[in-house]
Amino acid sequence: MGEAKGWEFMVALHKNIATYTHSGSKPCKLAAAGGHPIGISFEFRAAKLIADGAPIVAVIPEEGIGWDMEASAIIAGTPNEDAAKKLLDWSVSDAAMAIYAENYAILANPALEKPIANLPENLRAKLIENDFQWAAQHRAEIIEEWQRRYDGKSEANGLSGRGRLARGGFSAAPSQQEVGHGRHVARLSGNPQRHQTLRRVRRAEGRVA
Repeated sequence: MGEAKGWEFMVALHKNIATYTHSGSKPCKLAAAGGHPIGISFEFRAAKLIADGAPIVAVIPEEGIGWDMEASAIIAGTPNEDAAKKLLDWSVSDAAMAIYAENYAILANPALEKPIANLPENLRAKLIENDFQWAAQHRAEIIEEWQRRYDGKSEANGLSGRGRLARGGFSAAPSQQEVGHGRHVARLSGNPQRHQTLRRVRRAEGRVA
């Protein structure tokens, strides 16, 4: 899509947003509770709520889904470096991946993935291309621009705009087509989790060393 078209998309989306939440899973929970007809949220939360009997439908966009990457790191200068290394080694082990697979459809090791009820099996194929280096380099300016344009619809209390961008979700007004069948829709941006080991982080700069 690119940056320019991304902002164009946000302009159109913003018109249909009721509120930007501080929690990424909250829009899905609101849809499940009837608070909002549509929530843009994480796919694993929708799958869990559906399994628990919530009257929602998970909609995976055909044009592709956004995603992020979860990582583990060791803070530079920690006095417990050896113990931290052991924990990180375990975090990418098959045993840990088996635990992640209980909730996440996509893992760093595809061989250990297993189907998640109420989610399509080809979720990996729907991931859009992500340029994490570019996103990191432009993070501050994107957050500043997002706050300038859209922060007025954020929840009144809680995280700052930076936290909302990192963790938040969206609750939106529905179209008749999407909710005409009488059930709520949890529209998902996707959050396939992938785990990497990052050995050291410069705390002051927030970058991998």
